[in-house]
Amino acid sequence: LHTGHHDRLTATTGGVRHLIEPDTGIGRITERIQDSSIDTDQRMEAVLGLSEVPLDEAAYALVELASQGSLLSEIRAAAAWGVGQGASRKPELLLDLIVDKDRTVALHAIAAIDELCTDQRDTLFDWITGDDTIRASAAAQLMQRHHCIDLLLDACAVGGDGRLWALMSLGSLPAAAVRTRARSRLTPDIAQVLLPMWLEQEDWLRQEGKEGLDALDVQKIRFR
Repeated sequence: LHTGHHDRLTATTGGVRHLIEPDTGIGRITERIQDSSIDTDQRMEAVLGLSEVPLDEAAYALVELASQGSLLSEIRAAAAWGVGQGASRKPELLLDLIVDKDRTVALHAIAAIDELCTDQRDTLFDWITGDDTIRASAAAQLMQRHHCIDLLLDACAVGGDGRLWALMSLGSLPAAAVRTRARSRLTPDIAQVLLPMWLEQEDWLRQEGKEGLDALDVQKIRFR
């Protein structure tokens, strides 16, 4: 493997700095991935290989790689995926990446999270009820994906934009799931807001029928 420089790489996660020694196997793989003179396919293979290493140091190295804006988008996205789906899974390290400016990286980070821990849920609640639209949007999406119905109802109770984000997420979930989990917390005023979104889910013309209608509309075009 290419060794490159001998400075220690540093990954910062959750306020803790993790030193990644270049003289270790993981350090050398990390340097290879960062080396722009190496073919992209080989660098991608190195990321995938690093994702299969069952050590915490590998997860920290992947976070460090995924956070480097100077790296290719596909490499960063693959590294983010490895953090959540690799042999040393640490989805709790992905929150900052779900709001990354690179949408490919953000999408991979969101999809790579299979479950939310308590600290993540607390952070997402702060985001959805805060003033940062990007963070609120990401929080609403994750809460929806993981059916955080109680937490979304808590956000509704806070009011403001957090209520709107939460209602949108609740309306995107199956009505039966929300009703079963919410029970008495699903007040008539909340149910009234959610009903149009739930009806849209059941309307086949607005779901699978939409693609067919769009295709037929295209056939109306006449070329002269």
